[in-house]
Amino acid sequence: MISELALSLLANILSDTAKETLGKHYDPSLKAYKNAIKSLSDKYRLNITQIETFLHQENVKVAIKEYLENPNNHDLLNSLTDEFLSSFNENKFLKERESSILSEFFEFLYTEIKKDPELRNYLQHYLITEIHHGVQELSQGAQETNQGIREISFKIDELCLSLKNLTSRGQKIGEADIDIGRQIDRDIKEWLEGNKEFYIIYLGILGLEQSVEVSANYNIELLERKKLIALLKSELRELGDYIKIIEVSNSNDLILCVKYFSNIFEAASVALGAKSCFKIVIGTVELSDYNNCYKNIIKECQDLKECKFCYEWESIGKISTPFVIAADTVVNSMTLGMRKYFMEKNFEYIDRRKDKKYYLINKESLIKERKVSEFIKSIGQQRVDYNGALIDRLFVPPDEFEEIKEKLNNDRIVFITGPPGYGKTYTAIRLMWEWYSRENNICFPEWVPGKEYEQRKEVREKLANIDAILRPHHIYYFEDPFGKTKYEGRDDLKQRIGHIIDSVKGKSDTYVIITSRKDIFQEFEKEIYFPEEVRKFEKELNIIKPSYNHFKRIEILEKWAEEKGCEWLEHQELRNLIIEKLKNENKLPTPLNIYDFVVATAGKQLAIDKENAKEELRKFYEKEIEPKIDKNSQATEKAFADEIKELYKSKRYDRIYFLSIIFISQLSYSYFSCDFVKKQYNILKKRNRDKDFRDFNKVLKEEYRIKLVKENLFNGQEEKYSLEFAHPSYSNALNYILDHDGCKEYFCDVLNQLIEEEYAAGGVAWIIVHFYNKFSYDEQKELISKLEENKYAFGDATLAIIEKYGELPLNVRSLVFKFVNNLCESEFIIRRMGKDYHKLSKDVKDLIINIASNIYASGDVFNEMGRYTLLPKELMDLIYKISENIVDTGDIGWGIVKNYGQNENYRNELVPLLDLLKENKIGCRGLVSAILQNYNNLPKHVQDLIFTLKSNEDVAGSIAWGIIRNYNNLPENVRNLVPSVIDNIETSKYIGDLVWIGIEIIENYGRYPEEITCLIEKEKLQYGLNELRRLLLESQDRDCIIKAREFEQYIKIVPPNYR
Repeated sequence: MISELALSLLANILSDTAKETLGKHYDPSLKAYKNAIKSLSDKYRLNITQIETFLHQENVKVAIKEYLENPNNHDLLNSLTDEFLSSFNENKFLKERESSILSEFFEFLYTEIKKDPELRNYLQHYLITEIHHGVQELSQGAQETNQGIREISFKIDELCLSLKNLTSRGQKIGEADIDIGRQIDRDIKEWLEGNKEFYIIYLGILGLEQSVEVSANYNIELLERKKLIALLKSELRELGDYIKIIEVSNSNDLILCVKYFSNIFEAASVALGAKSCFKIVIGTVELSDYNNCYKNIIKECQDLKECKFCYEWESIGKISTPFVIAADTVVNSMTLGMRKYFMEKNFEYIDRRKDKKYYLINKESLIKERKVSEFIKSIGQQRVDYNGALIDRLFVPPDEFEEIKEKLNNDRIVFITGPPGYGKTYTAIRLMWEWYSRENNICFPEWVPGKEYEQRKEVREKLANIDAILRPHHIYYFEDPFGKTKYEGRDDLKQRIGHIIDSVKGKSDTYVIITSRKDIFQEFEKEIYFPEEVRKFEKELNIIKPSYNHFKRIEILEKWAEEKGCEWLEHQELRNLIIEKLKNENKLPTPLNIYDFVVATAGKQLAIDKENAKEELRKFYEKEIEPKIDKNSQATEKAFADEIKELYKSKRYDRIYFLSIIFISQLSYSYFSCDFVKKQYNILKKRNRDKDFRDFNKVLKEEYRIKLVKENLFNGQEEKYSLEFAHPSYSNALNYILDHDGCKEYFCDVLNQLIEEEYAAGGVAWIIVHFYNKFSYDEQKELISKLEENKYAFGDATLAIIEKYGELPLNVRSLVFKFVNNLCESEFIIRRMGKDYHKLSKDVKDLIINIASNIYASGDVFNEMGRYTLLPKELMDLIYKISENIVDTGDIGWGIVKNYGQNENYRNELVPLLDLLKENKIGCRGLVSAILQNYNNLPKHVQDLIFTLKSNEDVAGSIAWGIIRNYNNLPENVRNLVPSVIDNIETSKYIGDLVWIGIEIIENYGRYPEEITCLIEKEKLQYGLNELRRLLLESQDRDCIIKAREFEQYIKIVPPNYR
């Protein structure tokens, strides 16, 4: 068959008004035309002038014009063949030979047209216009004079359709003979490549006499059905070899066999294009063997056709537009996201005989799907997720998107920068899509990809010589021209960047998007003459701000999970656990992290026992989901580690030293001040005179991942700042950096320097212990030696060793015994050691018992360890003995009640301790606070202790404060105790209790009922708060100053008469 696009191009070229008609398309048309003639001349050694003469013969031009108005391929080929004979008679071609040469010429033309998508789209539009031109002229008069006849005709047509539906239900699709069936079986077997399932799309042509929509839009009422089918088949073949077309005998209907589910809607959308008017039904064919392919196809098509008739019968008189219906076998393969997008809800046909259901598909969504497919092809990409396959329905805009779009619209060029995996490419694709899909404003997209090094060389080449490729009505995307993981410079690009910007701004209706990682773009800026000029066109996607807040990350997660069919999304318990995890900024911080996590969990099947559903879902989360969240959260950390390794290669040792200090500061929770970091950096600079160290302020400015955090100080105090990573995920990169020997050498250098500083020794100790196994034997030996020499590191080192106890060698574990001999650290250490008591070796447990024998630490031991099953007898005996002492046993009282309801195994052993503490004025305070917080979980004899002790002035303040703190969870008889208990507080002795009660009411003003709020008027509380005010104003203690600033904010919400 002769290509319609080739004939359309010839009609343009041979027309006397070609130049006026084509406009901007004339040059590419002429180029395609000449290339095809040259190819024909080269292959058959024909004279170019003779070919031109042949094409410009009047008979040839008439034949082409007639074809476009009233197509008849066979007659056209005969006319052209006869004319060809007369033009090349001296060559004495055989007639069969001339036909093949002519066919090849049209193939040459079509090949050239396909190279330019813009030209192809134009010619398709031109073709439709020419095809319908004759029809419009013929029908114009008929439409004016036969209006009355048409109205009657439509009523008759409705009745005819009713009869047709009644008589067609039993009609069978024409069967091919046995040989054709066998041939189809063989073809399908080879085509399926081992698959036993494929999809069927049945296309039945909609009665053109009813096609109001098609008629109104395209004036093709009289267009022959053959032409319609031919145009459709031509478009379908362009989709690729995943579609096979089978024609139904004695009918204009078509059967499409589609190999993959992912291509069903793309194929169906072609039939809904502007040139088509089909009723479409989609089903599935499952094969037990390949010998009955054709029979199974016919059987499925018969079912689909019956469904089609049913829909038409239920909608008599209403169907005047194409429609699409899908069988349940197709719908069941859809993900939740696809069902939301494609399915209508107003039609469901149930074939009870065959246990099948059919559903109506949203036509507009299918048409839009085709538009996306055309867009993907126009940018030269495969239809996969991150090349924009779902750009229209899954894109979640970053906060800066509207600003980026406005800048592109106004300046016509924008540089999008940001961290890796943060959506730069997807944002650029979305911008191209929005420009491409604008109504009445054609804009052709072009993507110059830069994923691989050789591609990036081409990107830089095209960008440096941008004048040669810029065309109106185009939007261009240059991906990573300055490098992907490290800076890749090019001299002419650096020199011409200003000219590039000016060239783009000088072209009308031309737009350019350039993406780059932020750190690489900064390297590029350093090498150009006027970086501030380029910076005007930059918009940054920011992980620090961030561009995707918690809610947008959840939206991205749920959209992709719906699209990929993640089963966990259907279980609210799992969904809540994942969303809770994402509250941590470190977890799945970038869109790419989220996508990778969704893909990793998409195939996980859940078999849940309903009786233990909650517990099983939690186990599934801990085993299958949580590890994948953690794993896919590491991409940002690894990318940052790779950047630091690149710093080593480029000999930027100053930045490695600087970042090492920040790693130690943040990971150990030390948060060094800016002044301290600067001092240590300058010491390193002096010690490394042979290395290129830049000024501290320049390095600080260079590191966009570092932020200055202002300390919250009182008015009049000197401003102070600490240095921190702008996003927590950056600090986690250290684990990967220490795999690099060169970077690790400089990091150890910083550790050895900082451990000599009292201010930093504890943080260094924490780092050494937690990353101990990352260091070499010699590095471990040197670091541990330094650790043992500095008493300021003992406390943090001990806590770190206990926390990592099972992962450390014996020589490091044994350091605990040396460090805890410093008694002033013991109480603090025991607080942290208690929770890990059951994990420790016997010698360390014995050490805890020895420490706990100090009466100051025993309460902490019980408080921490009491949460776990059963305390060892030796520790219970020790606590019982210490509780007889009148010194501070408040924590023991708190620990007893907090654990009373949790550990039934030793509840009886706690009763004697409870009686002892009731008589101990300090133990009582912890006791009543714990009772009020856990009131509803305790037995009555423990609850009644509140009423027994309410008159005790030593605990009155603790009772009042505890009731107010837990007011909404306590019964009314307990709430009513507050006023009388406050009256029992001895002002001079327990002013602290009054202060805390006043602060509690003020900080939560408006949340408590009036009977609590009005307690501020009590003279005792007013006295306590005035004393607090006086002390805060007089104190220079840092903690007091910070508390004063906080308190100042709360006071603003209190009515003036209380202030």
